[in-house]
Amino acid sequence: MIFIVLSPILKFLCDKFSGFMLIFISVAALKGIPLFFTVSSSALFFYASDYYCAKYKIDFFKIADKIKIYEYLILLVSVVVFNTICAGEYSFGLISTIISCLFFLKLSLYFVKTNKIYSKLNYMSGYSFFLYAIHTPILGTAINKITQRITPLHGILCLVQFLLAAFLTIFIGTLIGIALKKIYFPLFCLLNGGRK
Repeated sequence: MIFIVLSPILKFLCDKFSGFMLIFISVAALKGIPLFFTVSSSALFFYASDYYCAKYKIDFFKIADKIKIYEYLILLVSVVVFNTICAGEYSFGLISTIISCLFFLKLSLYFVKTNKIYSKLNYMSGYSFFLYAIHTPILGTAINKITQRITPLHGILCLVQFLLAAFLTIFIGTLIGIALKKIYFPLFCLLNGGRK
């Protein structure tokens, strides 16, 4: 909500002092320093980055496609090593989020290019809004709590827990959507924002 209020100011600052703002927000996000009325610096980083990507027409699909799978693994292992060495002094979760987003973009490109997988996933897209609507707070929180008990939150296992929780949330949420659509279609339509 606060970003909606601050967006004209942020846009002006990003246009007027583009290089400085990018460095300033990046350093604040890595250090985990809250900015502008205790706004999360990592949230501000993604908000500003999105503006820069739109302004300069940066194609993340092309970037994601150029990086090889083993390079993603090297980057993620490096983030875990640096996080361990720095003992939480810097917010490397921010960097692992960027790497994860690029990795999943690359994975989605692979799915789109593979017709057999794409045709199956295309059917699943009908459940995307339903999944978005039901994943939080109950389903996502419950799965996070369960996976945190199974996987200790330390080093690379944090990433494993994050990916496992995301996968299970999507899988279970989609299964609920498919079952609800077959069992009680009107309720599915209501939860799916009127989409059939």
